[in-house]
Amino acid sequence: LTPLLGERGEGQDLPFLSSLCGACADVCPVRIPLPDMLVDLRADYTRGAGRRGPARLGWRLWSRAWQHPLLYRCSVTLSGVAGRLPTGLLARLPGPARGWARGRTLPSLRDAGALRRWFRRRGRSVDTRR
Repeated sequence: LTPLLGERGEGQDLPFLSSLCGACADVCPVRIPLPDMLVDLRADYTRGAGRRGPARLGWRLWSRAWQHPLLYRCSVTLSGVAGRLPTGLLARLPGPARGWARGRTLPSLRDAGALRRWFRRRGRSVDTRR
């Protein structure tokens, strides 16, 4: 609730720290719908200050790329390649990215074909071609 109490911009990213599991609403003695409030605060953030500058540009580029089947397939292929990169490579990024990457690890994508197999077993396709 800090974003509602503080100055504009102060603590605005805090709603993203919740898992939205609903446990906070379950134990709240006055039945405040905290998960609903957190979702609203997240929406406010993404419409406002959280979507300026490089972050806004990055999300717009991602959105445009994923609207085109060829670019989508390329990004999925590149993510598979990224999953095979050596552990610790993320920490060796240059410049400001190094600070961001410190303490982060890439998830293992060793079995990236599992989703395709799941769809095939059900007679469906994940092919994005139209």
